[in-house]
Amino acid sequence: MKLLDSIQTKGLHKLVLCEDCGFYSVLSQGVNRKPTPLIQRMSREAAKACWRKELVGYFFNVSRNMRDAMKMAEKRCSSI
Repeated sequence: MKLLDSIQTKGLHKLVLCEDCGFYSVLSQGVNRKPTPLIQRMSREAAKACWRKELVGYFFNVSRNMRDAMKMAEKRCSSI
C-alpha cells in the first residue's frame, strides 16, 4: 500500500489517499487507530475527483475563499 496524500480533519483525525495494486482508496484514521476505509477500489480518475472534492472542502474551511480553495486543490491534485 502506497500513501499518496493526507489531510487533517476533525482535530486528531486525518483522511488518507492510498494506492494498492492499481486501485485507489480513501481511508479515515484517528491517532493510534487502524485506518477505516471510506471508499475503496476506485480508478485513478475517480480517486482524483473524490480527492479534489475533499481538498476543496478542506481548503475552503481554512481560507474561506472558494477561488483560492479550488486553485490550491487543483495544484495538490496534479501530482496524483
